[in-house]
Amino acid sequence: MISTRSTAIRTTLALAALVSITTGCSQIAERATEEAVERAVESGSNEDVDIDFGDGEISIESDEGNLTINADENGVEIDGIDADGNDFSLSADENGLEADSDEAGSLDVDSDGSFTATDGDGDVTSGDLDVDGDGLDLSIDGESVFNTSEGIPDRWPDDIPRPEGLDDVFGTYVAEGGNESFIVTGSAEGSAEEVFDDYAGRLTGAGYEETSSPDAGEGFRTAIFAKGESTVAVTTQSAGDTSDLIVVVD
Repeated sequence: MISTRSTAIRTTLALAALVSITTGCSQIAERATEEAVERAVESGSNEDVDIDFGDGEISIESDEGNLTINADENGVEIDGIDADGNDFSLSADENGLEADSDEAGSLDVDSDGSFTATDGDGDVTSGDLDVDGDGLDLSIDGESVFNTSEGIPDRWPDDIPRPEGLDDVFGTYVAEGGNESFIVTGSAEGSAEEVFDDYAGRLTGAGYEETSSPDAGEGFRTAIFAKGESTVAVTTQSAGDTSDLIVVVD
């Protein structure tokens, strides 16, 4: 892919958008804009860059590769060559998204959230991505591997006390290589010390032992608890009359 600094890219896209909606500009004005964008990108990236604006198209060429962007009412299409000479492309419309790379493989996402990914070795992974106002769920071959939503994750381990009595609870579940991780955040009435001691007491009552308690300043508590192969990191921080609680299970 083309390596330019983010500020230079933002400048390019902003000016490109301006040109794309300003129809009827003379060729002199168009070329002046192209040169202005080229100078902005070159100053931010220290590279020689050639930029052309066409009818609904932006073309960028540099020592690190080239990139062409086409956008109209039907969608967006990006094609390019990276610094190693590998072709890549991406297209997105109302039916979904398709991405392809000579080196990295391909990704096909349908409008219903189902996807098929093929890596550089030809291995295929399929799954579903479900995003709504309540959170996000990513599943592969029918098994959920990443989920974020309000509340404590449904897969929360039975042998670990659930963080209860919290407001604004948000949970995350991650599965990778047979291992599961959980993150729960929320807030409760009381000081950081009180909220920490309440949950830490329930952990030790369930057989967990505090193994690490780094020095913390006023209004902040953190510690790690362990039992067998499970570890639970607990952090609390005062926020006025309430305190925020973060529990990480690994």
